[in-house]
Amino acid sequence: MEPKLVRQLLVRPEAGPAAYLPSVVFEGGAKTGKTALLNALARGWAGKIPYSHLDVAAVEEHLGDQAIPELLAAIAVQLSRRCPIYGSLRFDRLVIGLQAAQLDLDGDDPAGARREVEAMLARRLGLANLKKVLAGVAQQALKQVPAPIEAPGNLVELAVDAAVDGIAGRVLTRNALGRARSWYGHRDRHETIDPVGQLVDLNTALRNPALADAGIQPGELLCDALLADLRDNFRTARHAEEWAVNCLVLLDNLDCALGTAFLRAMAAVRTLDADAGAELPAPVVIAGTSRGALLAALPAAERATILELTTLKDVPRADGDQRLWARRTLPPLSADDVRKLVAALPEARRHPRLASTVHLVTGGHPGAATFLLDVAGSPVGDGLDPEDLLDVRYGASTVREALVEHLFAGFGEDELDTLVTCSAARDHQDGRRLLTRVTDRAGDVVLPLDMWDRTGDPAITVVRALLLRRLAGRDDAHPWNWQRTHRTLAKLPPPGEDAEPARSLHYALALGSIEPVLDGLTERLGKLPLPAWLTLLLDVAAAPSRGVREVAPTGGRPAFLPPLLHRLWTAADPLSCANRRALHLRIAGGLQEVATHLDDDCDELTDLIAVHQTTARRWRPARTRPTTTPDQRAAKGEGAS
Repeated sequence: MEPKLVRQLLVRPEAGPAAYLPSVVFEGGAKTGKTALLNALARGWAGKIPYSHLDVAAVEEHLGDQAIPELLAAIAVQLSRRCPIYGSLRFDRLVIGLQAAQLDLDGDDPAGARREVEAMLARRLGLANLKKVLAGVAQQALKQVPAPIEAPGNLVELAVDAAVDGIAGRVLTRNALGRARSWYGHRDRHETIDPVGQLVDLNTALRNPALADAGIQPGELLCDALLADLRDNFRTARHAEEWAVNCLVLLDNLDCALGTAFLRAMAAVRTLDADAGAELPAPVVIAGTSRGALLAALPAAERATILELTTLKDVPRADGDQRLWARRTLPPLSADDVRKLVAALPEARRHPRLASTVHLVTGGHPGAATFLLDVAGSPVGDGLDPEDLLDVRYGASTVREALVEHLFAGFGEDELDTLVTCSAARDHQDGRRLLTRVTDRAGDVVLPLDMWDRTGDPAITVVRALLLRRLAGRDDAHPWNWQRTHRTLAKLPPPGEDAEPARSLHYALALGSIEPVLDGLTERLGKLPLPAWLTLLLDVAAAPSRGVREVAPTGGRPAFLPPLLHRLWTAADPLSCANRRALHLRIAGGLQEVATHLDDDCDELTDLIAVHQTTARRWRPARTRPTTTPDQRAAKGEGAS
């Protein structure tokens, strides 16, 4: 769906005004295919439209978190590459701003500073000068072009030469220079600012921030210049009426400070438009990847306006609600997706349940699934019990430890230890609240998005399950052992009335207090509407377990309830129970007993029963031919060939 979503955003309206397009953030945890998605988008659109593709975290690592000018220069150079129909885009305003930023102006001589800027503009930006500006500013950022788009050798020089040679003949005209210069005075919003003074202020803000005018925001001004250049290209270029598709900017790893600053600057330009009553949508789609920290750091009011892209129908129209941000959470692999991957493996015939086991253990997590399939060639035993699969030797350790290293690459030991503690929380909100009690550096720790997935099946994700196993292995002397961690969570004030009683019963079950949990469920059975009671039951049964799950005696409770809770509790853990077919059939039977006990039914219950019956069928073992000896074949009249 993701490529179709981006394509739908890229296509310009055939009639009517252009639309403001949100910055699209593809969210997912580590190893969920975010970078692969951007690489595929870049390959698909290369040579068809102007596009840019950069790893923002790599740019920040080499150039620092204030490198917005370098990032914009690299984007402009890549967008300028010649392609059919579009030719080579030009960036007059941005180049003027970047060149002004490079001047060594004397802050103690305002008149002299103005003269230097005037002299720069009078030189009319000759070809050699243009190359110097773009190459000098963009070169280091362009070296961070992600593979497989990166070309060996002199990529930077070729890219700059292609961009500059293509635009030089048009940028250097007196009219183009005049329009680009005067833009800094009005910025398309009917402002009346001295353009030379604006460029002097831009230079000061970038080179001597302590002396800068508080009203000048250099990153915002340069972003505005880039967007204005794009609008000008789509308005005045020779074949602009044939340009039916917007430009595309792909930015990997936006969670870093540079990525956040860049997108905030772009959003600030939209705010300027709104304040000025101007309609200045730019013909560009900005799409990037994040592990969740980028949008989570937005103010609450802005987070509430994020457009969730769950289907293609959610893509905004020109006359629709125009948001600053849109989010697409990358979905896990389906059972059929995993089955297709497994079909190509030799082990698929030996282990008919391999696809079901891999999908169960990983929940469709792309990184975990592909890792386990790479390991599937090792001897994993005929039973394919999830725990046994993870305990297979892998190098100097086990598959379990190697999978943790694979999914948590980049996390330090201390940070990983903190995540182990927070894995006890039932959801991301409780995890954040526990985090503030576990460490005094809570602001520096990002809880992975894929630690929790309330819609997933099983309820506990593979990322969280692996951490919970480590939490269960802590001895009683550990300051955050299993018991203390869950007791702390149980004592946290509930975030709202709706969180009770599911929250308290959930943590009670995690602590092993089974009978009080059954009493709480029994008390509400028949009093709550049946859909609400089923939601409560599933929320409670999603609790983790430290060891063996026990079945409590009936003791005055409905006979179906203790075994039903126990089976749902087991099914919530992806690393428990190899015989899932029997488990899900019995859960379906227990849910049917709920309807019989209450003499009531609802669509939610019927659907839940069907889900477990369908899941059970996926675990049906494949038929295998019985093994016969030569004597048995001879007795049946089967001669040896």
